[in-house]
Amino acid sequence: MEEAVSIDVGSIRIEGRMAHGRGRGGVVVSHPHPQMGGSMDNNVVEAVCEGFRCLGFTTLRFNFRGTGRSEGRYDGGRGEQDDLRAAMDFLAGRTSAPLLLCGYSFGAWVTASLYAREPLACRLLLVSPPIDFLETPLDPLAEGLIGVICGDHDTFCDVQELTERLGRINLVPQVLTGTDHFYIGREEALVIAIKTILNSFLKNA
Repeated sequence: MEEAVSIDVGSIRIEGRMAHGRGRGGVVVSHPHPQMGGSMDNNVVEAVCEGFRCLGFTTLRFNFRGTGRSEGRYDGGRGEQDDLRAAMDFLAGRTSAPLLLCGYSFGAWVTASLYAREPLACRLLLVSPPIDFLETPLDPLAEGLIGVICGDHDTFCDVQELTERLGRINLVPQVLTGTDHFYIGREEALVIAIKTILNSFLKNA
């Protein structure tokens, strides 16, 4: 059961929804591009939350500034990083370790950019980072990244380029066959991929 929450980000407030887990940790989930219809109600965001909840994680999804009932306006990524940082701090005070950030598409770019910008005491999982559309840092994520998922027909995340770039930090992406950037009809496969990565992470934590 999710509860509505309000998160302060400087002079504005953003909306979120949090579901308490069984003490395995917490995750903040970031949605796709708000100027392209993205919000915390996106099908991929919901699938990501389901995958984490299956393993007992507390989940917090939220709307970036200017989306839904969140105050403010779109800020090209910089303000959205501040939104994510505030959401992370909000969840950190309400759940047990470990704390993870999981972003999808634009949300993956914001997550990667925030982690590259400042040291964060968390781990990362990225879903379809839009490397063909936005300059997404991957090398600085070496210490925090536990996994990357993408589809083999993703037009915003070239699998070959992603594989080559992740190879530099000794990570192999989990590639879902018959899947494009939007995961329509492939939500259950995504849930399974999330659970696989998390089980490996928890086993080695």
